[in-house]
Amino acid sequence: MNKSFFLATSIVLALWLLVAGLDPAHAQRPLPPNEPARGLIYDGLEVAIDGNCRGGFKIKLPNGREQCTHGPDPAPAHTNVAQSVPPLRSMSPSSTAVLCDGDGVSGNRVQVIYAHAADVTSRYATYLASFQQWATDADAEFHNSALQTGGDRRVRFVTDANCQPVVLEVQLSATGDDTFSNTLNELWNKGFNRTDRKYMVFVDARRYCGIGTIEYDDSPGASNRNNTGPHYGRIDAGCWSGVIAAHELMHNLGGVQMSAPHSDGSWHCTDSYDNMCDHSGRQIQIVCPDPSGDSLFDCNHDDYFHTNPPDGSYLATHWNTANNQFLFEPKTARVDSFLTGKLIGSAFTPTSTFRQGETVVLRINLVDQNDAPVSGAMVNYTVNQPGGAVQCALSSTTDASGIAQGTCALPMDAPTGTWHALIGTVTRSPYAANDTQSMTQLDFTVQNRAPTAVRLSSFTARASGVPLPMGGLPGLAMAGALGWLALAIITKLKSRESQPSRLLSATDSLFRWS
Repeated sequence: MNKSFFLATSIVLALWLLVAGLDPAHAQRPLPPNEPARGLIYDGLEVAIDGNCRGGFKIKLPNGREQCTHGPDPAPAHTNVAQSVPPLRSMSPSSTAVLCDGDGVSGNRVQVIYAHAADVTSRYATYLASFQQWATDADAEFHNSALQTGGDRRVRFVTDANCQPVVLEVQLSATGDDTFSNTLNELWNKGFNRTDRKYMVFVDARRYCGIGTIEYDDSPGASNRNNTGPHYGRIDAGCWSGVIAAHELMHNLGGVQMSAPHSDGSWHCTDSYDNMCDHSGRQIQIVCPDPSGDSLFDCNHDDYFHTNPPDGSYLATHWNTANNQFLFEPKTARVDSFLTGKLIGSAFTPTSTFRQGETVVLRINLVDQNDAPVSGAMVNYTVNQPGGAVQCALSSTTDASGIAQGTCALPMDAPTGTWHALIGTVTRSPYAANDTQSMTQLDFTVQNRAPTAVRLSSFTARASGVPLPMGGLPGLAMAGALGWLALAIITKLKSRESQPSRLLSATDSLFRWS
């Protein structure tokens, strides 16, 4: 009877679960245990058995919406999640700037946020420049990874007029930083839920290392669910850095899909060194042996990021995060010509030979990848003496013809020999300088200055003793002779004081009276 009872009970329970839509095979599974020391907090998450979040976790949002997540990422070795990273030092505005695209606001953008709970004192002013630098570091990781595949990708941040990432300060409730679920729900309710935004959120808490949202979708087209927003990446104070920010943003962009050749089954990869590998605690293989790969994406570029994947490869037929519309490919600008010359009137005449005391005119022509002129680009360049000392540091903006022009006056005692003109940087958003063609050196020669040529044209004097108006000298070597000449003229005049006043002409002969 007991066996029959338990059998009947099991059948009734199974039927109830089916009626309730809870197939026993798909009943809610328990969450993994929290490991605070590693930043692994699963509170507020729900294990996803199927649907868009299958293989990961889901978070309930207002109005029945859901966000998928891979779950918390464990902190890297030797990282203390409970201790805040100190602010960075000695940063200049130029170092925290990113490559601008358009007006910095419209279109698909990554918005940087600093969030803190109501019971946490704001450190926005203290860390603002650091947040901008970490965002810039994340951008550099995408750029450097793309270069490995012969292309370029940059993060399309929300930026200000100076190309600085805009960092918004958001105050959460006292419990808004307790879980990722709380953070997302409060940000959503505050309006940070735009479909044209992904949110890089630096949270002033010490609960997680990093955690981000991602969609289970490996389809290759633009309609991939990872190719829109909103998505969120949370980086807590113990792991504030460009590397962790880039890691969570890569999740937001759709990396690493479960179907990738080297997927570890939990949205990461197994072939290190790679920023997206070795984060799940599963066994990995060292396929790319350079440890700097931990700050780059996709070892061998065959799992989730390639700017030009080979035909028939996995990334040519599946989701490739390099195609995500929250990244952009900068236009390239290159120096098509770099000349030195002189201005004769308003005409530029090329030459590579100059004399001391002359002015060197430098002319730079900038074009894009289609050989069209690039206007409005700032070109910084220098004129260096043979020993390397900088004679002139110049900045010029290209005109409508793509030409930037500057001048450098050579001193009268300028060193002779081979001088060097060097182009340092070319900036014109959204153009990026082509590193191999735009960093250009041009040599020219400086010679001794030419001797000064002076011609005696004419001078006249009245016999009455009026001072002589001389119109030209035969040269510095004639100075002594002129003194003798003046004495001779005065003597001649005095000897003829009784004669009427007449003009002395030196046009043909200095001693012929006219």
